[in-house]
Amino acid sequence: MKSRILVICLTLICSIITLCACNSADKRENTLNDKAATSEPVAEKTALIDSEEFFELKGDTLVKYKGGFLKAGKIVLPKQVKRIGKKAFVLNAKEKSIPVGQLSQVELSIPTDVKLDKGAFTSMGPMKVTFEEGRKLIDESAFCGAINDGHRYESEVYLPSSIEVLKKHCFNTLEWLHVHLNEGVQVVEEYALQGCDIDSLPDSIRELKDYAVGVCAIKDGHLPTSLESMGNQSLICSYGKVKISKDVKNISSTSIVWDEETCDTNIGYEVDSENKYYKSDKNGWLYTKDGKTLIYADLEDTGYTIPKGVKTVYKKGLFVGSQLDFRVKIKGLDGMKVIK
Repeated sequence: MKSRILVICLTLICSIITLCACNSADKRENTLNDKAATSEPVAEKTALIDSEEFFELKGDTLVKYKGGFLKAGKIVLPKQVKRIGKKAFVLNAKEKSIPVGQLSQVELSIPTDVKLDKGAFTSMGPMKVTFEEGRKLIDESAFCGAINDGHRYESEVYLPSSIEVLKKHCFNTLEWLHVHLNEGVQVVEEYALQGCDIDSLPDSIRELKDYAVGVCAIKDGHLPTSLESMGNQSLICSYGKVKISKDVKNISSTSIVWDEETCDTNIGYEVDSENKYYKSDKNGWLYTKDGKTLIYADLEDTGYTIPKGVKTVYKKGLFVGSQLDFRVKIKGLDGMKVIK
């Protein structure tokens, strides 16, 4: 009898302990759920790179960024920096030996009053560079050679709407530098965008100087609507006929070079009938408005014949096929003024 009573008591005690434990667990779970419901999500913080140990300065010039590219972060330039010197963001010896995928992109915002020396970003590490609003131009050769052939990685530059001029060679680099242009750019100087990757040419552009762009990013053959002047080989086109607006005043005989690998035979110009300086024909050939000067012609599919009425031709504008054959006889050149 006593042993039976003892078993009953032990059973009751175990039941009470189990019940208390369950209530306690329920209470903890409810508390955690309440906290989860009321707590705000924790924002991810970008590591700030602002300690003096990360920068080598000479007066108001940043000589070298020493923070490296092994960890992502956001660079905060010291307040006294008014100029970025040549190769200030170059990869160090260790980073050059590290596989590209193990390097991290570092962000940098450049204040309006900070000048850029030639080659300021030459051979730089992977970066996202943003220029603050108010700046009027990008300095000459600032990003020239930013990414070399031995270390290929994506970097990008964002321009504000206040930028009006891209000085010569400013972004002359390889295609792994992506430049985000903005409406406001008016002049693209020599080689300014050669080799880099761009989404499109803003309609605000008025002038493309010699070799300004390289392979262009134009949609459906439309050049910027504000464009007035194009220099020699100002862009390489990967489309067919290019549309010239009524406002274009200056076109070189070699302003546009068509990429033979991406273009079909339907290349050339379509000039707005209201343009006062130029006109085109059904073949896409480009003439002065009076038709007396032939500026560009793809002669390959039209019998290599200069049309009647033409008095002057630009020889560099006469395209005679992908395999340039100097034995090709161009008909109609006898007695004509030829501009080389």
